[in-house]
Parts: sequence; C-alpha cells; structure tokens
Amino acid sequence: MVAAAFQWRDFLGLFRAKAGVFASMVTLMRGVAFGQIAALLAAPLLTRVFGPEIFGEYSLFVSLVATVGVVSALRYDAAVPLPERNRSAAAVLSVALLAAASISIAAFCVIVLGRYLGLDDLKGRFAFDHPSLLSLGIFVVGVLAAFTSWAIRDSDFARISKSQAVQSGAVGIVQVCVGALLGPSVAALVAVYILVQAIAISILTPRGWSVGIRKIDREMLGSALVRYRHFPKYDAPAVAINTLAAHAPIILFAIWYSGILAGYYAVAVRILSMPITLIGRTLSQSVMPRLIALKETDSFTPAVEAIFRALLSFSIVPFLIVGALSKSYFGVVFGDNWAGAGIVVFWTSIWVAFQFIYSPLSIVLVVLERQKLNLGIQVASFVVRILPVLFFAGGAVGSWAVAGFSLASMVVYQATCLVVLGVSGVPLAKGARTLFVEASISLLIALPAVAAIEMHSIWMLLVTAPVAIYLWIRRTYAQVKSVVI
Repeated sequence: MVAAAFQWRDFLGLFRAKAGVFASMVTLMRGVAFGQIAALLAAPLLTRVFGPEIFGEYSLFVSLVATVGVVSALRYDAAVPLPERNRSAAAVLSVALLAAASISIAAFCVIVLGRYLGLDDLKGRFAFDHPSLLSLGIFVVGVLAAFTSWAIRDSDFARISKSQAVQSGAVGIVQVCVGALLGPSVAALVAVYILVQAIAISILTPRGWSVGIRKIDREMLGSALVRYRHFPKYDAPAVAINTLAAHAPIILFAIWYSGILAGYYAVAVRILSMPITLIGRTLSQSVMPRLIALKETDSFTPAVEAIFRALLSFSIVPFLIVGALSKSYFGVVFGDNWAGAGIVVFWTSIWVAFQFIYSPLSIVLVVLERQKLNLGIQVASFVVRILPVLFFAGGAVGSWAVAGFSLASMVVYQATCLVVLGVSGVPLAKGARTLFVEASISLLIALPAVAAIEMHSIWMLLVTAPVAIYLWIRRTYAQVKSVVI
C-alpha cells in the first residue's frame, strides 16, 4: 500500500527530467549541491580553527561588502536578462560594470575620509583598517552579480552551477587550510573570500564580452540608463535595505554586545542559509525566464501560486528539526567554543524558514518591474525587523535581542509573501489560507520529532524522525511536481 501511495521510482524519475524549469534546476543544483556539501563538511573544521571573535570580525567585513556590493551595480545587473536584443542587454551590462567600479572607488574614498576625520567607530575594525580590501570586495560582488545575470539571460545554467559550486564549497575548505597553515586571522578569511569571488567571476565571464562591450556607444549607454532607471531609483534602495536588514544584527551585536555574539549569529545564518543558496536561489534563477514568458498570460498567477505552495511544503519541517537539534548538539558538532551558538541557531531557524520561501518568490517583483512596491516592502520590513534589536540594545542578555529579531523577521516574511502573491493576482484571503494550511500541516509533521529531541529520547526519535521525513518528502514531491512539469 505504501508503494502504491508513493512511488519512489516516480520521485527519482522526476529528478531525471530533461525539459522545463526542473531541467534548469537540476543543472544548477549539481554544482551548488557539491559546494553546499563541501561547505557543510568544512564548517565544523572552520569553527575549530577560527574562534567566535575572529569569525565575528570577518562576518562584519562580509556584511559591509554584501550590503554595499549587492547594489554596487545600482541594480542594473538585475535588468540584464530583460532586453529582447543582445546588444541592448550588453549596454545594460556595461552600465552595471561601470557603476560597480564607481561605487567601489567611492566606498574607498568615504572610508579613508572617515579615518582622516578621526571617527572613532572606524578604528580597531579590520574592515575599516583595510579600505582597499573592502572596496575590492564590493567591486567583485557587483561584477559577479552582473555576469550571473548575463548567464541567466543565456540560460547558461551550467556555468552558473560551476560558479556557485566554487563560491559555496571552496571558501570554507580553503579557509580551513590557510588558517591551519598560517594561523587563524581575519586577514586569512578575507583574502580567501575575495580570491574565491574572483575565480567565480572568471568562470562566468561571457565569451567575447570585452569585444562586444567596445561596440557599445554613448547613445546606447544613455538609452540603457534611462530605460531601466527604475532599478537604481527604487530597486537598489530596496535591495540595500533588505541586505542591511539581514546583516545589521551582526554589525549591531558586535557594537552593543561582543564579537562573540556576532560570530554566533554569523555562523547560525551561514549554516541555515545553505538551503536558501542551494534551492531558493537556484529556483529563482531557473524560473525567472519562465515567469518572464508567462507574465502576459493567464498562466502567470497559477505558476506563482504553485511555486509558493512548493516552497511552503519544503521549508518548515527541516528548519524546525534543525533548530531543535541545535540547542543541545551544536557544541558537539562545531566545538565547545561554539556551544553557546546553539540557542542562536534555534531562534534564527524560525525566520530563515520563511526567508527561504520569500527569497525565490520575490523574483516576481523583478519580473513585473514593481520596483516602487519592492522599495516600500523593504523599508517597512527593515524597520519592523530592527526595532527589537534596538529595544534590547545594551541589555545583559543578548539572546533576547536575537529572539525579538527572529520573531519579527518571521512575521515580516510571512506578510511580504502575501504581498507578492497579491501582486501576482492571488487574492489575500486565498494566500493567507494557503499559508495557514500548509504551515499547520508542516507543524503537525515535525512536532513529534521535535518533541523527541526536546525530551532527549533517542528511541522516540528513531520512530518519529523517519515518519516525519517520509511525510515531508511525500508532500513536497506532490507540490514540486506541479511546478517543474
């Protein structure tokens, strides 16, 4: 009966699909899965070589690079897949690269000027003590985003897969090796980070791109600037605020509490974000061409709704179980120095489960060119998410700030998912009902295993975990099948 109810052969056959969105996802996930597995295996070694304090300083550097780098191309990179003609797209790519270079130089000048003026907040931090590295990191992130968008335009998912495999897997492994050979330091972590980004750029560099760009004249650049002016005007601030909201806790925890809490939080997000990189980003990149093709048809709304259901079914169960496990066993896996990060991982898993859903779903706003709405969403989200951190600022217990930020983030991502569904044509009541029903079913599936973990009952866990995994796979299979076929 079980075999009749759920055919494992059909499930595995789905992963051998050769056409449609899933074929693109499979291509992307081959390399990304390798990178994520390598990163996961390297994580326990990384945390044993580098302590929370060093990792906190490194995370502050990466947070600043990510916050500025993601908008260093002024979001013209996001517009690269949109033009119908390759020559017009090449003009948009040129604008994105010029913007990335300009913003990175401006960042260098701002930091140097700040240090010259004697701003105390810029002293004693690796990122501000090395403005050249910070500006270089910003530039490579901008170029990487632009070249990734061109590969998406070409549906060259094989190169994107290789690039993401390098970014995900090589960083942790090489950082462990460098730290073990040269000693743990922030400089070692940063140098490897920039080097790996540069290698990823070399993989994604379009063939003959420099020759093509030289054929772009000022008129075409001006046309690209004007045609997609809403991206820097609305989308860039929105993305900057969204990224800042993600990285602000690291910055604020480092300032108001300690580098150790910042390190705890950074590792928690790094580990829990792996599924977002593996599946969420892969899904958004692979469905974007399909959504662009469907946006003027009646099939657009059902396609978006199907993606939402699939993401809901996939996300909640594993994040709940991982969060429960982390409270008791994080120190066992990642070293005694990181035992305190377990509670941070627990709270973080609550909101990352819903970020996993929103991240690929938000590509709808790019496809529909709803930059104004995206900006409004990000401003409101940032305010709501950061208020608990500000409220508990300087308190004796940093976990209160972590818990407040996590609960606020969970509510924000749920609300923003409903907004995106509404823009796509899904009525609010229907979207809310789908969210409630799917989340409730996921909770019922995960609760027995979570209870076994909380009671430290191995025998109960051996019974409940396989049942939860089976029900989760079965339900996810049904929802994913509606998206990829």
